[in-house]
Amino acid sequence: MPVAILSSPPDLSGEVVRHNETGVKLDVSPPLAGLSGDLVGDLNITESQVYFWSASHNTGIALWYPDIILHAIMRQDGRQAMYCQLGEGIRFPAQLTSTEGGEDDDDEETTTELFFIPQNGEALETLYDAMSQCAVLHPDAGEEGDEQEDEEEEWYADPSDEAELNEVQQAALDHLATVFEPRVNGKADQGSDDGAFEDAMED
Repeated sequence: MPVAILSSPPDLSGEVVRHNETGVKLDVSPPLAGLSGDLVGDLNITESQVYFWSASHNTGIALWYPDIILHAIMRQDGRQAMYCQLGEGIRFPAQLTSTEGGEDDDDEETTTELFFIPQNGEALETLYDAMSQCAVLHPDAGEEGDEQEDEEEEWYADPSDEAELNEVQQAALDHLATVFEPRVNGKADQGSDDGAFEDAMED
């Protein structure tokens, strides 16, 4: 399934924009055919979609949140970026394969990765938070079904149950409690007393 390519700037008049970042460079892996120069433009994270538009290349993309199966902040080898991995088979029409010079006959084998690189690395946290907040508005249909099944089955732990945690399991649980910090409104709680793109990629 191809990524939605924009031939004109996105109309954001009816959108709830959580964050706008200008001067963002977009790298795509596998790379795009026929693209010359860096793809730099505006990144708009809205509640419905993620939009990227490059005025210099007169092209852009629109991403649905269910198509983004993973997003994270990446800091590696001096590169700071918002990393997004698209779902299986979701790719750009003009995208090359990892095989040099080859055409991919099987879209299902292509994993498309996007790297949104802002001019200011400090903006990454804001980009990540905005995308996370919007992503939760679009839960995966399969996950919703699983949650409903769990609620219907009413699984719960009874402290008086004989099937209590053994020493090894309790030790593992205690260790996890020390590794993960509680988060309040998306931020770590440290003050608690209890610790608790179609050939459109042409110039």
